[in-house]
Amino acid sequence: MENKILIYKGFIICALASIFVYANSLGGPFVYDDLAYVQRNPQIRSITSVSFFSPFSSYAPGLYRPMTNLSYAIDYSIFDLNPFGYHASNVLLHAIASGLTFLVLLLITGNFFAAFAAGILFAVHPVHTEAVSWVSGRSEILACIFVLLALIYYLRGNIRWSSMFYFFGLLSKEVAAPLVFVLPLLCRRKSKNYLPYAVSLIAYLTLRIMALGSLSVPMEHIRTAGLSFVERILMMIPVMVHYIRLMFLPTGLRVEYDWTSFSGLVTIFSAVIIALIISVLIRLRKNKNHLYFLCGAWFFIFLLPVMNIIPIGEFVAERFIYLPSVGLCFLAGLLINDLFKNKNKVSTLLLIAILFSGISIVRNAHWKSPEILWEKTLELSPNAPHALQNLASIRLAQGELDEAQDLVLRAIENWSDEPVLYFIGAQVYEGKGDNEKAGKMYDKSIELSLEDKYSMTESQIGVAYLKLDRIYEALESFEKAKEENKYDPSIWNNLGIVYAYLGKYEDSLVAFDRAIELYEKISLRSAEEENGYRGAIDNRKSLLEATEEL
Repeated sequence: MENKILIYKGFIICALASIFVYANSLGGPFVYDDLAYVQRNPQIRSITSVSFFSPFSSYAPGLYRPMTNLSYAIDYSIFDLNPFGYHASNVLLHAIASGLTFLVLLLITGNFFAAFAAGILFAVHPVHTEAVSWVSGRSEILACIFVLLALIYYLRGNIRWSSMFYFFGLLSKEVAAPLVFVLPLLCRRKSKNYLPYAVSLIAYLTLRIMALGSLSVPMEHIRTAGLSFVERILMMIPVMVHYIRLMFLPTGLRVEYDWTSFSGLVTIFSAVIIALIISVLIRLRKNKNHLYFLCGAWFFIFLLPVMNIIPIGEFVAERFIYLPSVGLCFLAGLLINDLFKNKNKVSTLLLIAILFSGISIVRNAHWKSPEILWEKTLELSPNAPHALQNLASIRLAQGELDEAQDLVLRAIENWSDEPVLYFIGAQVYEGKGDNEKAGKMYDKSIELSLEDKYSMTESQIGVAYLKLDRIYEALESFEKAKEENKYDPSIWNNLGIVYAYLGKYEDSLVAFDRAIELYEKISLRSAEEENGYRGAIDNRKSLLEATEEL
């Protein structure tokens, strides 16, 4: 009974530590992909809307994460579109993942302090801020929770429940897949029936292919699409070293990196480091140091889905190591327990936990607004395309046209194939009254989007057509956009403008009313959304005045 109480206390303390560290993320708005994956995602408007046979979002045709959508739908049923509730769910889920990290290592080793240290370090580690403070990072947390639950039931010999949780992890995000390679490393003789896991994996792959039409992300959404397999792997070697460095020295955290290649010297040096680590792991395996081997193997095995063996949308992101980091937190817990004695190991854990907590709390504050997030990103990655693009949009909405122009031209200089950059540039020139340059930019954005390199949304294409007075093409694009996402207020506002051009005044009024209704449902409107809201109100008023005159 005392042991059970101690275990409960360990779980709760790990969970509370994570809640304490991430409490300052609760007041943040929806940022970046949250707008597409949550705020405008039709699938989350009711639990019955969640589909296991369609992509994660119309804005993400290569992603399949129905369990993550289900969690957002539950949030929506409780909190509507108040971001506080979604952030609270992320923090709560991270607290559960932290407690489960403690439980899994405790089940494997029976060593309370080592397991407790691993749970605490996982709870407060700064590298997790992207997954926890960003609502869109939830898929990483859910996949991790289900993997850890699958392990707990595997260690207890309950294969049926274990394989079921594995399936749920896959439906949260594909990063759960490598669990089937970790299970044999636990060497549990009584649990060698891996057929249920194979069934879960096959069922997941079948559903994924039915929903997406393929296993991978569409190639036009992949920056590394032009690289060969060998080139992709050579690029990932320094990234792996970067991930390992972040686990032990979590500085320079950012949401986007502007790395496009590495020098031969950096690649060789990184390859030597990885080779040394692998040789140590092999020696540990031979010497039957199974626990230390398991910790290192866990990290590398769970990195496999994000190693661009099959090309994915990004080649470096801190959220990618949320699940792999469990292995290195295990390692840290074991090392602190084995290298220090009594009070020394407690004080060592406390010192590291306080240091990591401070870094995490500071990093969480960067997610308090999109403006701060992108400014901090550009301090470390001055050519990061999405940071330049999004900060330019913010400056445009704020009326700071000169700075918006500088940002978007900087982005185009480095990323000349991205049509969205020309689209934003056109809006900047339009705001400055240079309609000739604006027209050329809109033309260029349409030209590039039709090449399917880094395509704009149908809504953005529709705006470009509208600005070029190509009304019927604009109508077609907006109608497609509405079918894909009927909860985006900007689409309804633009449809109202097009209907008014075509003399469909009743349809126009309905569209403006819908746009206003959707804008008013947004709890924390950005400067761009506030401008859109005011624009929809003004458009409705102008329409009513014009029709009264008629």
